[in-house]
Amino acid sequence: MENRLYTVLSCLWRNTVLKYYRGYLKNKELKYWEERIKHFGWKNRNKTFYVIRRRDAYCGIFSIYMTTLARIDEALKNGFIPVVDMQNSFNIYLNKKKIGKENAWEYYFEQPMGYTLSDINKSKNVIIGSGAVPQMFPYLDVSFLLGKTGDFEYWKVLAKKYLRINDKVKKYAEKERNRLFSKDEKILGVKCRGTDYIKECPKNHPIQPGISEIINESERIFKEYNCNKIFLVTEDREYYEAFQKKVWRSIGDI
Repeated sequence: MENRLYTVLSCLWRNTVLKYYRGYLKNKELKYWEERIKHFGWKNRNKTFYVIRRRDAYCGIFSIYMTTLARIDEALKNGFIPVVDMQNSFNIYLNKKKIGKENAWEYYFEQPMGYTLSDINKSKNVIIGSGAVPQMFPYLDVSFLLGKTGDFEYWKVLAKKYLRINDKVKKYAEKERNRLFSKDEKILGVKCRGTDYIKECPKNHPIQPGISEIINESERIFKEYNCNKIFLVTEDREYYEAFQKKVWRSIGDI
């Protein structure tokens, strides 16, 4: 009798209370990521700020880069001031203890128009943007990169103006460049994605050529521009060893 009662109560819990609670959490999350208008105070009455967010907490930094660029474009066309928010929700670039305290976007980039989240927390007109991926953004396929689609230059100018790397990152990059190479050296940079990226072929992601084609093209450019060294970035040992065998005099370890 007790076992039957326990079974009935368990089924009741799963099919009513637990199901309702899960639905409540899901609806709460969906609502959080919807676009909405907020009035935090009376400052900046003649300005409208647009807060750019991204719901996918595990996406790569340059995926965020491209979708943020698209949101900046939308904001500017509507007369809004874009402000990027990677502070108020979990993302892989922000320590959980720092959620709500630090903006991970500002670890790498300046804010598009100089306004930060602190600047707008008492502003009258603030649009909290949707966390969804925008319908239109610069998709990096071959046709786009070769300028065949006709809009590469447009996005390039926009990115140069509004997606600026901050001074801390610039100084670090310059310091490392000086540590690794002399100023008169010409360096060919090669980035090879491997392992899970190649094997799993993630949806809507362009996949790079095979290792033989990459090496052949690298050698061609290396000779054409009279380069001295190759700066290879890869997490795949097979790619690394293939480059060592083919162009071992020009590649080193970090």
